[in-house]
Amino acid sequence: MATLEKIHILKFRNLSDQYFSPDSAINLILGKNGQGKTNLIESLYYLGHGRSFKTKNLKDIIPFDDDQIQISAIVSGQKISLNKTREKSQVLVDGKKIPSNSFLSQLLPIQIISPDRGFVVGGAPKLKRSYLDWGVYHNNKKTLKTYAAYKKTLKNINTILTSGVQTHLDEWLTQLAKLSVEITKNRIVYTENLSSILKEDKSMRLARLVESFFSFKFELQTGWPKEVDPLNEQHILSYLINSKKALIKPEKFTQYSMGLYVLFFGSKKQYPSVAHHTIWMADRYKELLNDIFDKRILTKDFSLYLHRPTATDETFAPTGKDSFYVLCPVPNLKADIDWEKEGPRLRDKIVNALSETIMPDLEKNIEEDFWMTPQDFKNDYRSMHGAGFSIAPIFSQSAWFRYHNKDKKISNLYFSTAGSHPGAGIPGVLCSAKVVEKLIKKDFNIT
Repeated sequence: MATLEKIHILKFRNLSDQYFSPDSAINLILGKNGQGKTNLIESLYYLGHGRSFKTKNLKDIIPFDDDQIQISAIVSGQKISLNKTREKSQVLVDGKKIPSNSFLSQLLPIQIISPDRGFVVGGAPKLKRSYLDWGVYHNNKKTLKTYAAYKKTLKNINTILTSGVQTHLDEWLTQLAKLSVEITKNRIVYTENLSSILKEDKSMRLARLVESFFSFKFELQTGWPKEVDPLNEQHILSYLINSKKALIKPEKFTQYSMGLYVLFFGSKKQYPSVAHHTIWMADRYKELLNDIFDKRILTKDFSLYLHRPTATDETFAPTGKDSFYVLCPVPNLKADIDWEKEGPRLRDKIVNALSETIMPDLEKNIEEDFWMTPQDFKNDYRSMHGAGFSIAPIFSQSAWFRYHNKDKKISNLYFSTAGSHPGAGIPGVLCSAKVVEKLIKKDFNIT
């Protein structure tokens, strides 16, 4: 078992030249808000994973008056030093470079459990599996190859099925069944060991820390149907062969954009101080993105785009009046949000916020208003999951990797959409139409 003997945080967020020697048992960290408690935990996590659990952007972690982060520690007698800049990263263990970040996880196994991350209680199945599988890995390093092989096998099967050419499919299905059993066995062993430790906790450490009237237990539930034995390769293989179509899950590999809440309104008076384009940034911008894309929740704060076309063209409203729309990023319909209730509430929050800042007495001066939610995007525009911009513009879904403009199987079927090449938005869809125009002219010899 790894033991963190001491840590020296030289540069990390607001922490500078901080030493910490934790106890070998339970450590309770207390302090006022803003003093750096979470930053300390984050630095430990960074040392064990080579990344943050709060953000993917390095600039959020680097101190504002510096250009790097520096952390060092003694773990079970070994010295770990991490130095990371915007351009390069260097991690040394006893003065030698490590082959990968997974090596850090072996030296310093760390798991974060917190209410806002929802790993164990009330969280999404994906997060629960992540928590479980990290525990499995920390207790059995050999499982890393198994998980990697499983993901590769599943990806290959999906490619074969979507291509229509099912060469070697049965071999891949056999491999998937074998790996599935192995993963399930590893999860069972870890879960049983963890439950046993909690039951045999003679020191009652948990009871001393938290007084609870509730009991809890760990139960492992697999994703296979009830009629399938998760520990029987033949059962799994038979199910896979008979359910090949169920394995085609483009949704599993497709990421969708956020949803949009759009508020349209006209005012009885003009607001000449408001520009044609106004961007309203939330104080906790990065955290808000996490709420939208990962936690999929509505929060009290928001970021806004405010559009006032009458700033440059007065014909967009009657004389002496203004027209506006507000675009507010929200979770798409993968989130469990009742927009019948939340739509009016969000409207009031936005209007109140604008009234108190750049548009005084807005509520009194609104003449007409209406709004659209992700549910409207789905109903009116047939948008998948009510996404505001179709599939997300991440690298693996951009340019050539985006849906092509011509169908692979139906020769005379073409696509000009927000989700097809080259991208969403009016300019993107217009460019998509130009691509389709060229394809049709070429295919049908039109000059």
